[in-house]
This record gives sequence, C-alpha cells and structure tokens, in this order.
Amino acid sequence: MKPKDRLSELIAEGEHQQQDFKYEISSVSKIAHSISAFANTDGGRLLVGVRDNGSIAGVRSDEEIYMIDAAAHTGCRPEVNCTWETVKAEGHTVLIATIPASTDRPVMAREEDGRWRAYVRVADENIVATPVHLALWRSDQHDAGTLMRFTEQQSSALDLLAKEGEAGLTLNQFCRRVMLSRKSAIRLLADLVRFYLVKMEYRGQQFRFVTTGEEISGTVVRGHQLGRRLGYPTANVAAVGNESAIPRRGVYAAIATLSDDRRFPAMVNIGYRPTVENEHHLTIEAHLIGFSGDLYGQRLSLRFIDRIRDERKMESLDDLKAQLARDLQAVKGCSQLKPLIVNC
Repeated sequence: MKPKDRLSELIAEGEHQQQDFKYEISSVSKIAHSISAFANTDGGRLLVGVRDNGSIAGVRSDEEIYMIDAAAHTGCRPEVNCTWETVKAEGHTVLIATIPASTDRPVMAREEDGRWRAYVRVADENIVATPVHLALWRSDQHDAGTLMRFTEQQSSALDLLAKEGEAGLTLNQFCRRVMLSRKSAIRLLADLVRFYLVKMEYRGQQFRFVTTGEEISGTVVRGHQLGRRLGYPTANVAAVGNESAIPRRGVYAAIATLSDDRRFPAMVNIGYRPTVENEHHLTIEAHLIGFSGDLYGQRLSLRFIDRIRDERKMESLDDLKAQLARDLQAVKGCSQLKPLIVNC
C-alpha cells in the first residue's frame, strides 16, 4: 500500500485510544503527555499536521520533529523510543510518530513546572494516572507472581464494591468506606485490578472501580475421574445461584477461589463431554493450575476471564489429551492470569 493511501486510511479511523491528531506541536510537555499515555496503555500513533476534523494542514518545519524527539527522550522518564515517518499528501507533509507500549511502566511526563506525572490513554483522551495505576505498575514488575489470600477486612471491601454494582466507587469514596489506610486501600485496589476482580472505568471525569461481573460457585462433587487419567485432574462443580452467569459451552480461563480464599488460575470446561459419553446434563469441570489436594465437598467459585474455544467432539482420547495440552498453554498465556501463575 502506498504511504499516501495508508495515511488516508489512518485519518479515516479518526481519533481513538491508539491514535491522536495534532494540528501542531507547540509544547514539549504537552506532547510528552501523549507519549506517556500511549506508552503506559497500548501504544499508539500521533498524526502531526492533521486537524481534529481530519483535514490535512501539514507540519510547519523540522522543529516539530525535534520537539517530538525531545519529548520522548528528555520529556519522558524512562525514555521512549519512538519511530516516525513523513508522508506527502495534498501538497503537505504529515508526520506519523509511532509510540510503542512500554514494558517499563510507569512512563512519566515532565510538566512545565518541572513535576513528573504519568498519563494513561482512555478513548481519545490523555488522563492523569491514579495512585492505583502506579501501584499496579509497580506490582507488575515482579515476574514471579503471587497467590492472594484475603483477610476478612479485604474480602468485605470486595463485597462492598460488588454491592455498588455498575456505579462502582471512586478512589476517595472507596477509601472512606473501608477500614483501611489510604495507602493500604490503594494497594488492595491494585491487587484486585491485577487479578481481574475489579476494573477501572473512566466516567464523569474520574475513574471508578467496578467489579468485573458475575461468578458461579458450587460444591465440588465426584465425577468420572477421566481428567485425572488424562493427566488433568478436575474439580466437578455442582453450580448454584445465577444460572445466567454460566457461559455457553466451551473451554475458559478462569480464577478459582477456594473456601479458604486461596485463588488459582483454572482451565474450565463447560459442556456435555461429547468425546466420551455425551451426558444429558451440563457439567462444569475446573482444572486448577498449581493445586494439589482433595476438594470434594468444598465450595469453589469460578470467575471467568477469557474464552479459549468452543466445545467439540474429539476422535479419540489421545486427541482429547493433546487438545487439553494446547488449551492449558492458552490459559497460561492469558494476561489477566499471569500474576497467579507460579511455577506452573
């Protein structure tokens, strides 16, 4: 594709979470905000010389290229290695700067008053990162991961958020409602977000903390132990409660919570076991990664994180075993479960 045609396609996308239009660059600190936001989120592009309405104005001089370079190297900490290209269109030159997602967050932007702040990208806006973002990024730097065990007070805090429903709570509201110091409350929220139990939503010019959705729970009952024979022992869950929370048939990545509040990443199969016997009642089988022990009679909760594949009948048990190995690798690759994966 010709660079001019590619530019037209990019402009047609409009501004979004990974793309921003800049009519001109007049401040190193302002452009550093955008670089910080893209680097701390999913990466993105700056189209310099394009108005907000998508019309092309063109860059004014090489000074704007210099200012982007200065913003990335002296206006951001750590430095961000941006790449750029120039494209001729409609008699003007447009600068396309590409900012990669950082693996060393937070990327801080230097303000005009000399202070440093981190930004995140939300839709087409650059928003100042919250203390929870900062705590979350610090915890992400620990590669080994951790297993979480909530205290009664922390479990109550999660219940509080669940009761608020979609409205959620702001950071200040949460701090006022829980019996924790502000520092501890921030650390707790970061852990809940990191384990995908809580999500951050930007509404009304502020971030709100909202639980991620329904979960199913039930008692672990005895099954046919086929999973154990195949090398993937499963807990068979007799689910109770909100049946509408049970996803459609298939294989899922999930967070499994035991009755003692320990949490494990899990590979969950929901269906009728068509390879072996085509049962007439729906089964929920969870393989808890890294767990060993007896769960019969215990209560188990499952919060679904990602869908891996549809349920399907295999030609043989060997084919089923091979597919389960692939499913397990897909579950382990789920980014939301990474903090729970410990020597698995």
